[in-house]
This record gives sequence, structure tokens and C-alpha cells, in this order.
Amino acid sequence: MLVTWNVRGFNQEVKHKELRLFVKRNKVTIIAILEHRVRKEKAGSIINKIMPRWEWCTNKVRGRIWIVWNPNMVEFKRVESSVQYVHGMVDMQQSGFKFLFTAVYGLHTIAIRSSLWEKVKQLSTHIRESWLIIGDFNSILTQEDKPIWSQVQLA
Repeated sequence: MLVTWNVRGFNQEVKHKELRLFVKRNKVTIIAILEHRVRKEKAGSIINKIMPRWEWCTNKVRGRIWIVWNPNMVEFKRVESSVQYVHGMVDMQQSGFKFLFTAVYGLHTIAIRSSLWEKVKQLSTHIRESWLIIGDFNSILTQEDKPIWSQVQLA
């Protein structure tokens, strides 16, 4: 199972336990962890504590996207990444099913996010195989998608 987990405060032990239990109960084999706010030098020890012997990659040194996978079940090959996404190929080893996967953490302003939308458009014109794009785009489709008291920036 592939999931995405948007978590703040991932430096807290309680969050580690919560994720460990979720992964085990739901038989997760690959997960995109977003907005974790963990320094890269701490990442390996935290990931190994939660999901021992799993492999992982991140989008950038100060990035907010981790892709973590169980190498006994899944192979993930990163194709490219930026500050707002990680894009790669997933191979579900037992079934042999392969698909492209893009994990997104959109930045907070329309101007900065515009490069993400351009990249998504570019990718979509070249992809012919199965493709899953998930994450936190930090965008809404309509004003009704946001609470009335909250400021709205339409994508």
C-alpha cells in the first residue's frame, strides 16, 4: 500500500510511534512523508527507528518530502526532484506492476507554486504509463473549499 502522510512536529517521539503503528496496521510498503520539519542529519536515524531497514530519499537538503519504502516489497527509483516534488518509478515487486509516482508538497504562495504547476503540465504531456500524483498542493479549487474566516489564494 502506498500512502502520503502530512505531519508537523515529526521530531516528537509520539509522532514516530503513531506512524510506526499506522505502517504496521495498514501494511504500508511505500510512504511519502510531507512537511516533517526534520533536519537531514537526523532523518536517517528517525526513519530507521520507525521503519528499520527501509530505504529512503528526500527532495532537497532542506526539503520537506521523504519517500520511504520497504525494499523487500517495493523498488523506488527517483527520476527527478525539486523543492516541491519527488518524481520516480515504483516497482511493486510481488505483482510486477510498475507506475510513475510524484509526491508533492506545494509551497505557500501562488507565485512560487506556479513552477510546480508548469512541471506537472510538462510531465503530463510525456507520461504514457500509469501515474499517481499525490500530496499537499497547498491549493484549493474553489473558495468553498476553505473556511469562511480564512484568507484564500486561488491556484
